[in-house]
Amino acid sequence: MTSVCGHLMTIDFADKTQWRVNAAHCFEDRIVESVIKGSEDIYQNLAHEAQRVQLVVVWTDCDREGEAIGAEIVRACQSTNPAVAIRRARFSAANQADLWCAPAAAACCARLTRAGAPSIRCAT
Repeated sequence: MTSVCGHLMTIDFADKTQWRVNAAHCFEDRIVESVIKGSEDIYQNLAHEAQRVQLVVVWTDCDREGEAIGAEIVRACQSTNPAVAIRRARFSAANQADLWCAPAAAACCARLTRAGAPSIRCAT
C-alpha cells in the first residue's frame, strides 16, 4: 500500500524555444506530459511497487480532479507493469457523472494551457 500527494504529472509545450516568438503557436504546438518536480520519488515508487503486484486499487476522490490523479497513478503503474489489473474504489456518495472523467480533466488542463499562455506571453 502506498499513497500520492495530489497530481504527479504536469503539461507544458514541447518546444519552449517559441516562447516569446508568436503567441499563436500556443494553439498549434504539441503539449507534453512530464512528472512534476518533487514528485519523481512518488512516481518511481508507484512504478516500482506495480512491478510486484497483480492488482492496483485506485482510491482517490470521486470528482474530476480525483479521477485525473487516478489516471496518472494508473499510467505510472502501467509504465513498468502493463498487465497489472486496475480496479477503482468507489465511494457511496460518488456522483456518477464525475466517475472516470480523467479525459475531461486532462482536456481542460490542455485548454487552459493553450488559452493562458498567449496572454502571459503578451504580458512579458
